[in-house]
Amino acid sequence: MVVQEGSFKRSGIVTNNDNRWSQLRERVVRAITVRNALLGIVGFLVILVVFYGAVAALDARRAEHEAELQTTLGKIYENISNAAQALAMERGVINVGLGFSDVPDPQFASMAKEARAAFSAHYASLQSLIEELPAFPHEQEIIGAVKEKIAAVEELRPQVDAAMSTTADNRPRRADRKFFSATTDAIESLLKLWSALQNNFPPVKPDVAANFQLEFLLARMAEYSARDWATVGNVMAAGKPLNSLQLQLLSTYGGYVQSAWGDVKAIASSDYVSDDVEGLLDDVENTYFVDFADVRDQVYAAAEVEEPYPFSAMEWVQKAREALKPLAALASKAGESAAIVAEANVSTQQRYFWQDVILLVITLGIGGLAFWTVTWRVVRPIGQLTENMKALAAGDLDVEVVGLDRHDEIGEMARSVQVFKENAIEKIRLEEEQKRAEEQRRREREEAERRQREMEEEQRRREAEREEAERRRRREEMLQLAAQFEESVMHVVD
Repeated sequence: MVVQEGSFKRSGIVTNNDNRWSQLRERVVRAITVRNALLGIVGFLVILVVFYGAVAALDARRAEHEAELQTTLGKIYENISNAAQALAMERGVINVGLGFSDVPDPQFASMAKEARAAFSAHYASLQSLIEELPAFPHEQEIIGAVKEKIAAVEELRPQVDAAMSTTADNRPRRADRKFFSATTDAIESLLKLWSALQNNFPPVKPDVAANFQLEFLLARMAEYSARDWATVGNVMAAGKPLNSLQLQLLSTYGGYVQSAWGDVKAIASSDYVSDDVEGLLDDVENTYFVDFADVRDQVYAAAEVEEPYPFSAMEWVQKAREALKPLAALASKAGESAAIVAEANVSTQQRYFWQDVILLVITLGIGGLAFWTVTWRVVRPIGQLTENMKALAAGDLDVEVVGLDRHDEIGEMARSVQVFKENAIEKIRLEEEQKRAEEQRRREREEAERRQREMEEEQRRREAEREEAERRRRREEMLQLAAQFEESVMHVVD
């Protein structure tokens, strides 16, 4: 029979693998003790609860940071809106003022200065708040564009200030149009920043998102409305009629306003916007789209027939400002509502976070207590009972059984071991008594045997003495008989 060498090798590999698996199984079986099983189960449950608690706490912390971010964004949007309105006001009054051929009323310059101060305050606050934001795509490009456009406006301000203090003949050529374009570009850059922030940091809560979008649409409406009245005011100050190009431009502005207003009403009617915000819609509707629309129609009607305008340029500016106040109030209320929801969300998430932290601490405490209970109240007593049973099995009945005073399963086990110990002691006592009884019986038997022997020896001694006495008696009788015989013989001889 031919046996291949490879078969021996494969057989040896299989045998070695079986041995390794057997050793591994044996190690695993040895490792699965009651102690390790209990500690493993408790440890697994504690780790599981701690894991979920930690995840919940981290989620709450992330949600809190998100809510804080939305709160910061709400402040940023508010400052963008206010800065854009202030810049639009400055643009409007300067554009109207520079429409006069003569030196405009100083009130225009005063209003421009007031708007400029308001813009500076809001823009400074905006810059400070933006620094708190995390990085977002194209951040440098977008913020750089805002700074560039604002710098262009600031560069033109000395020129328009000088132009506002002189007649049209002494003003730089097209100073009003340059400033109008520069401020419009600056406002657009601010609104683009707003849009970029909304896209990069979308709110999680729909009510916050709705109010932010509402505020953005109102800011866009305010901008196109401001372009409208600034354009009309410039023509009114110059005392000229509106040409077809200007009317077409104003129609475009009006279209943007109407479109945005439709979106505003749609959002305001949703469940995500508070009733306070929705209640201000009527004010905007009545003030801007009814009252101011009548004023604007009167101006347009006069321009079409080339009649004198029914209002002065200053009156027009005042009416435009009054008409836009409800719009600003609505935007402010929307921002306020978003801020309230965002701040409430911050508080809620902070509460959730600390609840999760407290739950995590409690879980760790319970886990520690469970480990202590398993180790010191279960595993250790079981180990001690095991040692007690080993000692009892080895014959050490002086060992003290632990856990007899406990009123749980360990106590029952301890009392069972104690019964085993007492039974062992009783068994030994009975065995010792049996030994003592057997020893007593042995001694009594030996004593009886001794006495029997003594009696037999006494009997033999007495028998011997009797026999000796008998022998002596017989001897004496023989001697006496011999003496008598001798005496008789002697008598005969004699």
